[in-house]
Amino acid sequence: MLYIVGLGLGDEKDITLRGLEAVKRCEKVYIEAYTSLLSFGISSDGLSTLEKLYGKSVTLADREIVEEKADSILSEARGSDVAFLVVGDPFGATTHTDLVVRAKKLGVDVKIVHNASVLNAVGVCGLQLYRYGETVSIPFFTETWRPDSFYEKIQSNRTLGLHTLCLLDIRVKEPSFESLCRGRKQYEPPRFMTISNAIEQLLEVEQMRKESVYGEDTTCVGFARLGSEDQMVVAGFYDGTFRLALPFSHMGKRSKSGGWCGWVIVLAIAALVALAIVLTVKKKTGNSGEAAPVPGPPGAVTEKYADALKTALQFFDVQKSGKLVNNKIVWRGDSALKDGSEAKLDLSKGMYDAGDHIKFGFPLAFTATVLSWAILEYGDQMDAVNQLDSARDSLKWITDYLINAHPSENVLYIQVGDPEIDHKCWDRPETMTEKRPLTQVNTSSPGTEVAAETAAAMASASLVFKSINSTYSSLLLKHAQQLFTFADKYRGSYSESIPEVQKFYNSTGYGDELLWAASWLYHATRDHSYLDYVTGQNGKTFAKWGSPTWFSWDDKLAGTQVLLSRVSFFGAKDASNAENFHNYRKTANAVMCGLLPKSPTATASRTDNGLIWVSEWNSLQHPVASAFLAVLYSDYMLSSRTAKLSCNGNIYGPSDLRKFAISQADYVLGNNPLKMSYLVGYGDNFPQHVHHRGASIPVDAKTGCSDGFKWLNSSKPNPNVAVGGLVGGPFLNETYIDSRNNSMQAEPTTYNSAVIVGLLSGLVTTSSVVQSFT
Repeated sequence: MLYIVGLGLGDEKDITLRGLEAVKRCEKVYIEAYTSLLSFGISSDGLSTLEKLYGKSVTLADREIVEEKADSILSEARGSDVAFLVVGDPFGATTHTDLVVRAKKLGVDVKIVHNASVLNAVGVCGLQLYRYGETVSIPFFTETWRPDSFYEKIQSNRTLGLHTLCLLDIRVKEPSFESLCRGRKQYEPPRFMTISNAIEQLLEVEQMRKESVYGEDTTCVGFARLGSEDQMVVAGFYDGTFRLALPFSHMGKRSKSGGWCGWVIVLAIAALVALAIVLTVKKKTGNSGEAAPVPGPPGAVTEKYADALKTALQFFDVQKSGKLVNNKIVWRGDSALKDGSEAKLDLSKGMYDAGDHIKFGFPLAFTATVLSWAILEYGDQMDAVNQLDSARDSLKWITDYLINAHPSENVLYIQVGDPEIDHKCWDRPETMTEKRPLTQVNTSSPGTEVAAETAAAMASASLVFKSINSTYSSLLLKHAQQLFTFADKYRGSYSESIPEVQKFYNSTGYGDELLWAASWLYHATRDHSYLDYVTGQNGKTFAKWGSPTWFSWDDKLAGTQVLLSRVSFFGAKDASNAENFHNYRKTANAVMCGLLPKSPTATASRTDNGLIWVSEWNSLQHPVASAFLAVLYSDYMLSSRTAKLSCNGNIYGPSDLRKFAISQADYVLGNNPLKMSYLVGYGDNFPQHVHHRGASIPVDAKTGCSDGFKWLNSSKPNPNVAVGGLVGGPFLNETYIDSRNNSMQAEPTTYNSAVIVGLLSGLVTTSSVVQSFT
């Protein structure tokens, strides 16, 4: 048996009880002494201290023994118990991983005893561990060998907003170059890189590369003797202030190189292994900006986004139809309990689309898809602020309705209520008496876009519920697959089959919904035929590669491109048509470049204060949806360690996308010329005359269908708050008319709520996105 035992960082006392028990039962004990050392180095006194504690003789295993004679150690471990002691944790160096692999191949049993290492001990400085990027090693330069591969890794980390841990070189029992040439090994004296040495080498490489990855104004933290009683942690800058900041710098004289000999000597004698530099992401001067998001579990909560998210989610409760359960909106009650009865279906659930009482299936399905996407990407962040259950509950209220609206494979009910009848009334949903006819798509009256969008909603929701209700998840997936087959086989626009819908939610085409649904079905099933679907002829016909579009309830192309980019970022690059698959990511890049305000390809569709502005009707849909895609793409880049986004030769990083997303969210929440929140119920100044029937009519009002219009025309503020509603938003000149009759600006919708929930969930705290939804 081979025991690989971590010793920790300080001295002989840091071994764990489990490790000590393992050592004492072993017949032979080695201590590895070239990747790192304990505080007493390789002195005979230090080894005798270990031997006294263990009651065993300890053999020093230098580089030559570990790399060239490891088989002899493994041979001993076949017939007896052998301990291989490692400073820090056994897997802090690749050498030890290789030893385990070799042991397994030889049939030698291995047991690992873990311990603390420099990789987690650096947390003592206060920088959070999940904000570190790739660790690098800084080797000693020689006259003929000056490697700089660490430079690109530091550059990548800093672009991602991550700290870099630099491990400094030690050289113990290293043969000299001359002796190797003569064939007789002679060893150089031990050398231990100091922080001054490392800084000089780092600055030398920067001076040579001239890419401004770091400089004398870069904040760094130096560590010495980590894990020891006298460990040292000092923060400063690359210039002289870093060295002068060291409390023991006065112990020596300044050398010709500008370093401080005293602290170098102290480190050389006592620090040896636990010596490192952390390059932080903060600059000494200049623009600090917003903190960049980083991979890891949810970080510190941004309270304004947490409050806004809680507010936004409540609009789904405001819009619920049917018999309400755990009703949180005091002025709402049961309504539309007989919806679907003419077809012997229960369509009482679902949500009213906006300020009226119609259930429009096309935008409602989009609402469910985007809400599912938000939960899948940012459920952990929702949970961090206690909003995940609310989001799931709202989603299930919609999907319960969608399941019932799909009674057979080729029939889908896509609307409850007649808008022409409905809009002749101004009443509360709890008291409405007007007829509510049903509208369906089927094989003779197809509606590819609405069937495909509903398939996308079902497929994405199946992923949300997969781990908490597998039966329900499977049911959703079954409906999704049936609906996609129906949508694809019987192609035709519902706007042509049912011309009446053109006045309200007219479709401009169904190709985007087919690609969108197939993309979600791939995520839900991992069936590569769906990837083949989007990269083959359907992609060529419908994807509009290279042409950025706006993400909305009607156009899903930008969302599809970002969703498929996630597959590109995190794997599954084996689509049958790899070039076309890459075209989705290239187009997603183009979408992102268009959003960045300083990009050469930045869209001109903005207000003077930077809000994306595309349409005067429901103007906030596009900036919020765009910002949601931007924060997603930013987090895909971060989690996949993708540092750069190139926009016509200009380089941007994930932090730039996040800053854009923040700018749009902050505008919505009140950082705008009117200093008004467009999210109803958030802040002290928000619209008071929202175009919403239920909110505008007192609960105890006795008015009915036609006489209720007095509430529409009233100049008084709404008696009830449509809390969480995201109203249409400002005109291009950034004005807003707070009038109930101004449905263009003052009407909130469920699909607006879905995208604002997604955006706020991405901003409420920093986190990494999952690499797979399954």
